[in-house]
Amino acid sequence: SESTPFIERMGLRLAQLLTDTNEQELPPSSSLLKKIKNAVKLTGLYGATHSVNIILQYLSKNFVMAESLKKAFKNLDLENTLYSFDMLGEAALCEEDAEKYFENYKEAITFLAQESLQSHASISIKLSALHPRYEFLKQKTMLPALLERVQKLVHLAAENNIEITLDAEESERLTLSLEIFETLLQDPLIRKSNCLGLAVQAYQKRALDVIEWLKTIAETYEVIIPIRLVKGAYWDTEIKNAQESGVSGYPVFTRKVTTDLSYLASAISLLDHPTLFRPQFATHNAETIAAILNLDQCPDTIEFQRLHGMGKELYESVKKHTKKNLRCRVYAPIGSYHELLPYLVRRLIENGANSSFIHALANEGIPPEELILDPINRMLSLDKIEHPDIPLPKDIYGSERINSEGTDLTCPKMLESIRTALNDLPLISAHSLVAGKKRENDLRTIVNPADTDQILGYYSDALSHDIDQAFEVALNGFSVWNQMPVDERASILEKSAELLEQQKFKFIALLMKEAGKTAKDAIVETREAIDFCRYYAKEARRLLTTPLTFSSITGEKNFLRLEGRGVFICISPWNFPLSIFLGQIMAALVTGNTVVAKPAEQTPLIAYEITRLLLNAGIPPQALQL
Repeated sequence: SESTPFIERMGLRLAQLLTDTNEQELPPSSSLLKKIKNAVKLTGLYGATHSVNIILQYLSKNFVMAESLKKAFKNLDLENTLYSFDMLGEAALCEEDAEKYFENYKEAITFLAQESLQSHASISIKLSALHPRYEFLKQKTMLPALLERVQKLVHLAAENNIEITLDAEESERLTLSLEIFETLLQDPLIRKSNCLGLAVQAYQKRALDVIEWLKTIAETYEVIIPIRLVKGAYWDTEIKNAQESGVSGYPVFTRKVTTDLSYLASAISLLDHPTLFRPQFATHNAETIAAILNLDQCPDTIEFQRLHGMGKELYESVKKHTKKNLRCRVYAPIGSYHELLPYLVRRLIENGANSSFIHALANEGIPPEELILDPINRMLSLDKIEHPDIPLPKDIYGSERINSEGTDLTCPKMLESIRTALNDLPLISAHSLVAGKKRENDLRTIVNPADTDQILGYYSDALSHDIDQAFEVALNGFSVWNQMPVDERASILEKSAELLEQQKFKFIALLMKEAGKTAKDAIVETREAIDFCRYYAKEARRLLTTPLTFSSITGEKNFLRLEGRGVFICISPWNFPLSIFLGQIMAALVTGNTVVAKPAEQTPLIAYEITRLLLNAGIPPQALQL
């Protein structure tokens, strides 16, 4: 049945049981299952692969309409159903991919024009499929080529009265998609046709702001914009990306109920402006559908959308019980079996989650009253709006340590901070530091490897007697540093992390100019260096604070205490001049050793500046020599 994922769930559960190596977890009455499992073992990889292929082919028939539009038209109910076709394809990885997807879209629009379905069908376009570098930082070089392709497609659609919807993707691409959307509306043919639409994701915290921006755009260009309102299909990716990048918060709501409220608020905003928007409500949630149909702003004729393979019975039931002229458009993926998997995974994650309405509907243990509970009342009953099991990116390590702070390269303010740091970076004179004092010798010039005419600063090499004194100071300072309580040493490392985070733009600029790093790589390396400080501080407290006690005979105590060994030489490579340089120093210092550090000859400025920072954080001059 289209409306129930029972077979899919049973297939996935069967696959889980067949591949599970723990026989004890099988149900007691599973002798047949054990026999099947043994058969799978005997058939080996070929049998398992063949079985997975069969399952995927079955699922593709449920979630993908056909391999091509021509094949799809053999079974379409054109008289009673509207369609929006999605030509399956993921983000282009190379120019060849982008050209292939462009031709697929072009062929689809041409085919629809020939079939005289102009007044009914629409096509969704995934912008990331039309250029391999659809990224915020590449907009100057990427946008002209991408715009040329999109404009050709939308022109062809406008000439044939076919609606085009720009699909919503990850939040980092939102502002790019809006810029492209506005640029396309500056074209007279596109503007006059009213054929260009946009998908808006309700799980985005910026959803209402996007609609307000679209309101201004519609008024400015005097158009009516088709808006497909969706809840969003990249939630897991958004959460993981935010945690990985260490940004201050999540771009999406972390609770289903907040997304539901955002969807209703967005629906009201769209319906409040019937002369500016033509809303299309894509949802399988019966409570959401009922709420929209009962809004005062709801017109007599309204369009909803459902995914092919889902929600058919739901909308048939709604049509029977409403006086509205409800049109339900089917979002129909078109593509080959090999292009199915990424789309299928998103659909299964989105609708197989415990919080999904469809998942809950199939669960007989959830009473109907709970399914249709007002989201406002659900929200008011919460102790906190954020999901308690989804910590902020800075808190993903719990009480162990703070995650390093990220830098959002899609944020204009962050980009301006990096530009300012690059422009304001002064000339640096780097020298050996022995007992905290500079050893100035003959100066050499350091230049930007990407622009050898740009002088970044100067450095002097240590002489033989400087090196001898460095080892002498480190050896003499070992006893005092090793006897310092572990917690105090760890606190100095945490202070170092704090200072580095405060000065992160300076070190990002240094990594970009002296080491030739990209902004993204420089940010990642700075964060890794900060993480090293906090990680080693945490591990030192865990491993070094309390001695490990062993069993012993009467009158004897046996225990193991981990202590420093003496002077460590830390030699770092050129390719990670901050993180590896700092990481090995931190590990040696926190365990009670003193350090003589030798940086890569290509990056002495970074080493000098971070060593000064460590001394300012409280590391004794006798414990660290450069």
